[in-house]
Amino acid sequence: MSVRDQLGRLNRLQHSFWFKVVASCVILLLAIGTGVSYVVYRTAVPYVELPESERPQEPAKDARLTPAQVDELKMAKARYEASEATARAYNDILARKADPTVVWVGLGIVSGLAIGVVWLGIGLTVLGVVLVFAAIVGPLWLLGRSWDAHQKVLQDSARFLAGLGVLALSFFILMELLKLLFSGSHPVIAIARNVVSEAVRMKVSIVFMVMLLLGLASLPGLLDDSTPLRYRVQSFLQYGTGGTFWIIAVLVLFLAVGSVAFEQRDRIIWQTMTKPVAPWQYLLGKWLGVVGIAAVLLTVTASGVFLFTGYLRNQVAGGEDAPYVARGTPVTEDRLVLETQVLAARIATKPVLPTLTQADEDNEVDKLIAKAKQGDTFFVDTPDVRDKLRMTVREDVRASYMTLGPGEQREFRFKGLEAVKANNRPMTLRYKVSVGADDPRQTTRVTFWLANMQPRVQEVPLGQALTIPISPASVEVLHPEPDPATGKIREGDVDETVLSIFITNGDLYQQANDPGNDNWKNKDSMSIPPDGLELSFPVGGYESNFVRVMIVLWLKLAFLAMVGVWAATYLSFAVASLIAFGTFLIAESAGFLSTSLEYFDTTNAKGETTIWKAIIRFISEPIAWTFKHYADLKPTANLVDGRMVDWTTVAVAAVVLGAFTGALYAIAVQIFRKRELATYSGQ
Repeated sequence: MSVRDQLGRLNRLQHSFWFKVVASCVILLLAIGTGVSYVVYRTAVPYVELPESERPQEPAKDARLTPAQVDELKMAKARYEASEATARAYNDILARKADPTVVWVGLGIVSGLAIGVVWLGIGLTVLGVVLVFAAIVGPLWLLGRSWDAHQKVLQDSARFLAGLGVLALSFFILMELLKLLFSGSHPVIAIARNVVSEAVRMKVSIVFMVMLLLGLASLPGLLDDSTPLRYRVQSFLQYGTGGTFWIIAVLVLFLAVGSVAFEQRDRIIWQTMTKPVAPWQYLLGKWLGVVGIAAVLLTVTASGVFLFTGYLRNQVAGGEDAPYVARGTPVTEDRLVLETQVLAARIATKPVLPTLTQADEDNEVDKLIAKAKQGDTFFVDTPDVRDKLRMTVREDVRASYMTLGPGEQREFRFKGLEAVKANNRPMTLRYKVSVGADDPRQTTRVTFWLANMQPRVQEVPLGQALTIPISPASVEVLHPEPDPATGKIREGDVDETVLSIFITNGDLYQQANDPGNDNWKNKDSMSIPPDGLELSFPVGGYESNFVRVMIVLWLKLAFLAMVGVWAATYLSFAVASLIAFGTFLIAESAGFLSTSLEYFDTTNAKGETTIWKAIIRFISEPIAWTFKHYADLKPTANLVDGRMVDWTTVAVAAVVLGAFTGALYAIAVQIFRKRELATYSGQ
């Protein structure tokens, strides 16, 4: 029997129903077996355990302790509890080395694609492609291992080709599955399937798809191994999610605009609309097809980013001899920052600042108004003026509390840390101080003092944000004090879980070593800006946060797809593309526009309104307000910074972007119903 006949028999076999069932079961069993084997035989992780000898010994029941001995015993217990809490936090970090999540996700992706290949009946084609890539990548990798002079270049090339092959093959399989999903006979589904088929034939879409796959495949090779691991992971997340989103967004706009505009220009739409197909069905099918392609591209890139981030996570961090094996300390700073600030889902809180009562605020506003009238006889007391002055008073109170004179110490208290205390979560303090004009060449000494921790003196560059890791042992539970009159707890008073941070404008260690010398104090007062003090702590895993970020990005792409479809219903391809891309750029920059408007004044020094500035503000404010929710999402920035994107944010994004998408769709349908398609030439 010839090779051709054998391939024909194999092809008929792979299309048989029972072969597909058996092959799917075998793939699932292999995936489950591999995952279970990893869990059973995974590498043991280091474990931090305090010696029992460090535990304070309880005194005998009949022992009589002096007050000093009682205080010493309490301090010893507090120190041991702090060390124990820190050890538990370290163990939580070290345990992530054996976390099987990435392995299970990888097995799920591979097995899902393999089952898709089986049911599509393209197993022989895929196997042939895999063998071709293996024949190229394998020798290249082996040559790199044996040729020391060019090892990095050859192995990076092998990784690039392997990554490109995996991404391209995944994209091909998912596109075939998308066509299978759109295989119905309903007009909407049929039009969506036609969009998918068009996408792989359009030159512009092929260019962007190739750019996307090449960019994502080459990105891992651009990371510098000499930089700290946390920066490598952040860089990869930034370009892997943000960069690919922009490429997919541009492709989505081109597809949405071109799919509608080109059919009108080339009069192909005549054949479609005479089926007959209703305008709402035609536009919905176009949008659904583009959204499906966006989902495929986003799935491919998100899977690649997620799996390679898991690979990076298990590389050697700064100060480690091996992954998660530190030199001299249980956990290095690089690993600690990576696990608690980058690959996390953190929420942030600001300190509770003093406020004035309503009566005191009104009194301060009255003083300011009286002073203004003395200097300006034409000063008019209006509600708007009072509101602005009230904001000034509040800012003055905040600025006064956040300003520390030389050697001055102040307490900053953070509340709502029950989750930190209950789950033993490590925290991160982000701080920034200003002195004068914030000369970047100057530094100042600042002392941070927390419960169950030694004072920490930092040499702080001016105007730059820095971070300090904080142990959960510093969190305290404050019990309400009884009413002096009744001796009982007042109704409504409950325990508060707080973190108190004492900040000193100076070096307390120098003061302790040389009490008679005032050099421990800084010469100038320092201030903490409004965003200069923030406590963050993880409340969830990076993996679930990544999924929510991808959902938000897909919702944004769905909105952009409708923008393109809407613009192409009444404009030519060139003009519709300009409108669609302009909308995209305005929406992405709306956050910057809103911030700029806060400092944009339409009056001059004499209080007179400048016409051209007023016109700019009149145009800019509606634009900033319209796209405010879109700009506030910032999913990529939150992912890179390890900040929580909760399900509430996802729901709000779905509602707001869904409302905008629905409104544009309704407008597009009304426009399309009134189009004279028989006479439109597309020019």
